[in-house]
Amino acid sequence: MTSQWVMDEMETADLRDKRLERRLVELLDTLSQASTSSIPAACHDRAEMVAAYRFFDNDKVGFEEVLAPHIDATYE
Repeated sequence: MTSQWVMDEMETADLRDKRLERRLVELLDTLSQASTSSIPAACHDRAEMVAAYRFFDNDKVGFEEVLAPHIDATYE
């Protein structure tokens, strides 16, 4: 189950693809549970790790798009 704070934080995420937005929420939730760990260490298995790296390697996903909802939540 996704943490409520993650859903609140990513409420304004706009990656122009609902699947990517859903993946962003899932990824943030996973990585936040082991915030000082590397991506491979934070992920529960190899498939989740590969999915995380593919997410960040996606041309539709940029630094600004990932950070924008956090900035919005901070202003809120």
